[in-house]
Amino acid sequence: MPLQDTTLFIGKISDFLLEEADLQIELEGLDPTESLISGGIIDSIGILKLVGFIEEQWDVQLGPEEISLENFDTLNSIVKLIQTHLS
Repeated sequence: MPLQDTTLFIGKISDFLLEEADLQIELEGLDPTESLISGGIIDSIGILKLVGFIEEQWDVQLGPEEISLENFDTLNSIVKLIQTHLS
């Protein structure tokens, strides 16, 4: 499966965060390098919801060692993790 465009990944993840993770912020214009965790955009429950979304959306299985602050801190790091599974 060819790698999908990073913008598509970021768009789908942002839409999920806005709709499903019950965030009360505006994600439009969110810098893909901005910290989602220390910025208060997503918490541990939100990460778990996001893991489920990623596994279902892209048909990948994330191992417990992959569910880390490093992999889920920014939109870019999340996209990189997904692309690693799809390559």
